[in-house]
Amino acid sequence: MKIRKIEFTNHPIFNNLKLDFTDENGKTINTIILAGENGVGKSLLLNNIFEFSNLNLNSERRDEKRKFEIELSNEEIEILKAGQYSKQYFTTSYQENIFFITIDYNITDNWNQIDIKGKTATGVSPTLTGSLFAHNDTNKVLRAIFSDVEINFTPEQISAVTSTNIDRKDIKSKKSDSNLATQITQLLIDVQSLDALEFTEWARNNSGNTIDDDKIDVRIKRFTSAFDFMFSQKRYKRIENVDNRKEIIFEENGNEMSIGQLSSGEKQIVFRGSFLLKDKESSKGALILIDEPEISLHPNWQLKVLSFFKKLFTNNSGEQTSQIIISTHSPFIIHNSNRNDDKVIILQKDSTGKTIIPNEAKFFGWSTEKLIQEAFNIDHVLADNKITVFLEGETDEKYYNKCLEIFNRTQLPIEFKWIGRINEKGNVENTGDSALNQAKAFFTANMEQIKSKIVLFYDSDTNKPEEDIQKLSIRKMSVNSENTVFKIGVENLFTIDENIDIPSFYKQRTKIDDYGAESIIRELDKTKLCDFVCEFLDTEKQKLILKKLEIEIERLLE
Repeated sequence: MKIRKIEFTNHPIFNNLKLDFTDENGKTINTIILAGENGVGKSLLLNNIFEFSNLNLNSERRDEKRKFEIELSNEEIEILKAGQYSKQYFTTSYQENIFFITIDYNITDNWNQIDIKGKTATGVSPTLTGSLFAHNDTNKVLRAIFSDVEINFTPEQISAVTSTNIDRKDIKSKKSDSNLATQITQLLIDVQSLDALEFTEWARNNSGNTIDDDKIDVRIKRFTSAFDFMFSQKRYKRIENVDNRKEIIFEENGNEMSIGQLSSGEKQIVFRGSFLLKDKESSKGALILIDEPEISLHPNWQLKVLSFFKKLFTNNSGEQTSQIIISTHSPFIIHNSNRNDDKVIILQKDSTGKTIIPNEAKFFGWSTEKLIQEAFNIDHVLADNKITVFLEGETDEKYYNKCLEIFNRTQLPIEFKWIGRINEKGNVENTGDSALNQAKAFFTANMEQIKSKIVLFYDSDTNKPEEDIQKLSIRKMSVNSENTVFKIGVENLFTIDENIDIPSFYKQRTKIDDYGAESIIRELDKTKLCDFVCEFLDTEKQKLILKKLEIEIERLLE
């Protein structure tokens, strides 16, 4: 099944939202990217689609309708033609295998709640039975495989081989859960055991013959070849018995590690990738839903993770066998020159808090920059004729902009931006030198997006060499050896005014160790100090304190 269009009516979050998963010629797109900031409903939309894949009666009466336009494969049509209760509706063909399914929640407790029609040469067919996809021999037609974002990366200890296998025949819609790490670890152990047993049996029956490589690792190879796409050097090695438990061993540059010792990003690839691969053949054509595939991934991997998931569902002829719908708020996925044959749909909140799709806010493949700006509010990344300087800290931005103001430099072609942000919960995220490192990885992979010079401006205490990569510059703040109070951070550039009560800007907390010993920890309240310097001091004192920041600005303009 592929989804072509969705229309909500009176949805509690989406209101009367319409989504179109086709191109300008009406062709169903194979990969859909739902983009936008946190809180716009991307995950909810995936869950609503997954709920649709388990199409059945809903007993909760409410004034709401959901309409899905879908496209079925020829194989799925054959299933319906053979179904005990569905075959009577398939004595004639339907145009392009397209069907319209409306769920009316005003109706409960009978199959009239679900209205199904097929596309015909003259319009639509008469209503088919609402239970068309509810029977054991037809319910797999609408199946979806949903890789949820909820993952516990720590598998439980595995002590025995069980009977789990790949490509089960009874596959219906399925969704991953928080126990995924343990489930996949057990699966990999089980399929490796099956491979070993079958090869032993083959070797016994073919003693003296040349070893047939096609008989080795028949099942586990499906998973290891997928891992190799993402892991440049790390490789799956074997299953090992350690202290009455079974461990999956990987190797990199001669060093071995268990699956539990992989990084969270590596575990995400192993666990989520294996979940989708597990029944790849028996669930061929199923709708694939992936919520936030970028979670825990290094920016370099975020740039290639969509290609990774596409590769899982591409046959030997290069054809994508399943429609993939992902949700993301990662610019590294959306801003990726490797993207192709996909469609981005941007979700936003309007002034009333309802989720909307901005006018014309959708595009195909690698094209319109304006739409990416709308999705992630990164106008400053695409600014023309101005140097954009990204800084580690929130107060860094305030100090440099205050410096431009007090030294009458606001007309200079330079703009200072904190790399981080405050999320909808009021917490700081994507900040510090690690965020600048991520930005470097992103920009170096997408140089064509840089319109004017961009500077990643690290604190002086960061171990980062200065360099220039086309229009991208890596710089560090100078070290102010005259400042013996603040030895790191932007505050190191201050010229300290002896009349300022510096100790009043420190906060302290008490820490008690496991032996009951107390220690007092003093920390600089950077926000309090910034507010004092930028808001309460007069201009002349501000100039005195921030004069070395002006020198830094001049250096950046060179």
